[in-house]
Amino acid sequence: FLRDALTIGNLECAPADGGRLLSDKPNSFRCNTAALPVMATAGFDVAAMGNNHSGDYGFEALLVGRQNLEAAGLHPVGAGANLEEATRAVFFERGGWTIAVVSFSGVSGLTYTSAYPPGPALINPWFAATDTPGISPARFDTMTEVVVALDQIADIVIVSLHQGEYNETHTPTDLEVRRGHALVDAGADAVIAHHHHRLLPLEVYRDRPIFWGMGNFVWARLEADRSTTAVAEVIVESDGSISGRLIPAFIESHGHPVLRGLPDYTLWTDRQPIR
Repeated sequence: FLRDALTIGNLECAPADGGRLLSDKPNSFRCNTAALPVMATAGFDVAAMGNNHSGDYGFEALLVGRQNLEAAGLHPVGAGANLEEATRAVFFERGGWTIAVVSFSGVSGLTYTSAYPPGPALINPWFAATDTPGISPARFDTMTEVVVALDQIADIVIVSLHQGEYNETHTPTDLEVRRGHALVDAGADAVIAHHHHRLLPLEVYRDRPIFWGMGNFVWARLEADRSTTAVAEVIVESDGSISGRLIPAFIESHGHPVLRGLPDYTLWTDRQPIR
């Protein structure tokens, strides 16, 4: 992560001290803020907050957490004081390219079931609105409007996308595929998805990589299926062509992922996703 041009991580916790639990779901996470500068020192540049745990300890902790990330040099995306801030991208200049990174979530955080509500509507108190804080909703109209605008001002647009069926699948559902393809159609150059806690395949759609599920990384050492993971690598060539690959990794002990072997170029070819 110190050798690459840009490192993006999905941070599934409230990165703040204090706060109050926002729901009674089984697992709520809050990280030690002393870990944030360690992440930055390790090479992380962006912390995606668009997920179902950034708001675990309330919106005050979410907003303080955003400030903590900024102070540590970890550019936050995917959550904010209102919809504009939650959907706001961060920009980087790397190798003569302007790169924009943005984050959306199709999972609210109030529960682990898929019925809050089902489908793409995503109307829930966890999601940011015009005048209220929260996480960035993965609504089709919201996502595509943001990405279309970014495509006009950035050379490369990377989307962090939290979505899917928790711990239940190794292939993306039809709704997940629709979201990923819609983002590329709108101008995204790479889509990196997560939430399944399982490693899902890589697809190339319209010459752009979509990583359908990144699994766990700095996480507990559990059974092999949940400890088998990878790093998503996006390569931009000098001519502007973009490719992706999965670098295999395995969580060998609690919080200790280790890279294993050569990059995996295997692509997902099943055009009829299993629900």
